[in-house]
Amino acid sequence: MAGNERAVSVDSILDVAARIFAERGYLGTNLQDVAAELGVTRQALYYHFAKKHDILWALFDRMFQELNRLADLAEVKANGRGTFEHLVRSHIEFLANNPYLAQMSVQEHRHLPEDMARRVLDMREEYLTRFYRAFQAGIDSGRLVDQNPRVAVQIAMGAANWLHRWYRPTGQLSPDEVTDIAVQLLMGGFARAEQHPTSRWTGQS
Repeated sequence: MAGNERAVSVDSILDVAARIFAERGYLGTNLQDVAAELGVTRQALYYHFAKKHDILWALFDRMFQELNRLADLAEVKANGRGTFEHLVRSHIEFLANNPYLAQMSVQEHRHLPEDMARRVLDMREEYLTRFYRAFQAGIDSGRLVDQNPRVAVQIAMGAANWLHRWYRPTGQLSPDEVTDIAVQLLMGGFARAEQHPTSRWTGQS
């Protein structure tokens, strides 16, 4: 890096960019905003990222790598029983602990170049396929209600992915506490057991 420009790491750039993109929106943010937060000039960012959309792509790539890593751990922990619940829990824990990435991920992919946006959608579908398969396994075992896996998963994920709109880790509930509540409601439903005894989740998939 030329001159006296202070070096800045990729991770620090992505951490700051995720927060600013979430707070101001991708279109409302420029590289100078990110650089100013880091105490460097834009040239320091160019050392790692040629364009602003390269940072956005890197954030999506980082997010799905981490989601899949957590999903791998969840599947190992489930050991063939309760896999869907474990996947739902790992997903919600990630959202609760990474509110900026969660908020950014909802719509900002549409601002990527077409090829990058398509890759993000492909990564999202590959990730969701893990949930579809786990839900189908729960149906086959008789432990989950016999509903269309794609519809069931999309409803659950839609509710989970809205977490960023109202939850703050610095509030009254810790990420673990809000995760427990969310998993209980998504997996067990809102009605008491005696109200819908034939359709209530059994507790494992």
